[in-house]
Amino acid sequence: MTQLDIHLYDPQDNFVNDPRRFSVFVGGIGSGKTVAGAARAIFAASGDIGGRRIQTPNVGMITAPTYNILRDATIPTFRELAGDLIVKMNTSGSINARLSNGSEIYFRSAHTPENLRGPSISWWWGDEAALYSRKTWHIMIGRLRQFGKSGYAWLTTTPKGRNWIYQEFLGKSRPNYALFKAATRQNPFIDLEYYEFLRESYSGDFARQELDGDFVAYEGLIYWEFDRAAHVITSAPPSPPDASSSNLYPSPLSAFGSRHDSFKGRGKGTQKAVHRAYSRAVTKQLKG
Repeated sequence: MTQLDIHLYDPQDNFVNDPRRFSVFVGGIGSGKTVAGAARAIFAASGDIGGRRIQTPNVGMITAPTYNILRDATIPTFRELAGDLIVKMNTSGSINARLSNGSEIYFRSAHTPENLRGPSISWWWGDEAALYSRKTWHIMIGRLRQFGKSGYAWLTTTPKGRNWIYQEFLGKSRPNYALFKAATRQNPFIDLEYYEFLRESYSGDFARQELDGDFVAYEGLIYWEFDRAAHVITSAPPSPPDASSSNLYPSPLSAFGSRHDSFKGRGKGTQKAVHRAYSRAVTKQLKG
C-alpha cells in the first residue's frame, strides 16, 4: 500500500472528492485547477472516484488543448503529485504512463478531436477545456466504456466566454453534472503579491474571467451584455413603442433588461477571508 498526501483547499477538495459522473472545476488563473484535476486522475487510476470504488487496473486519458500545454503544464503537475506511483513513463512518440497498480494513462492533445477516437477508457480528464471544441467533449464521453461500464469525465479550465462548457454545465440542471468554482484569490498556496499585481493590471470583464473565474459573455458576441438566460423569452413580447415616439431605446440591449450575472452570490461564505492560509491534506491508501 502507498500513502499519498495531497494538500487541497476547500473548492479543490470538494471537486476532487465529488462522486458525480461529469464535473468541471472553473477558476481564475493560479487557482489550482490543474492540481485538482491531477489529484482526481491519480485517485481514479487507483480505483477511487469521490469515495466510489471503480475497477482497477484501468485505463484513463488526460488531454490538453495542445501538446505544448500538455508537456509544459499538465504532465509536470501530474508527475509531481503522482511521484513514485509512476513506474513507467513513455515520452517518445505517444505519451503513456503506467502506475504501480497496473493502471495505464494516455496523454493526448485535443487539437484534432477525431484523433481521440478508439480507446475504451474508464475516465478522462480534460485540462484547459475551454480551449476545446464541443466535438472533443462529444467524442470523449463516447470513450467512457471500459469493462462495459459507464465511466467518468471531468474538466479543469479558466472560462472563455459562455461557450459549450457554460451550456453543458449551467444551461440545464442534470443530477450527474457538477460545477465547482474558485477565484485566484482563494488559493492559499500562491503569493498574495502575485494576485495583487494581477488585480492592478487587469480590469473589467477580463479580470472577472481571468481572476474571478466568471463566465462573462458568449464567444464572438457583438453585444457583450447579452445573456441567454436573461434576454431570451419563450412568449411574445408586448407591442413595441411607436417608431415615431421620442421614447426610443438608447442601446440594442436596453429593451431586454439589465445584465444578469449567473454567478452572483454563488459560493458566499466559502472563504471567510480573501486570502487565508488554510488547506487540508487528502490522504488516500492506494493499492500498488
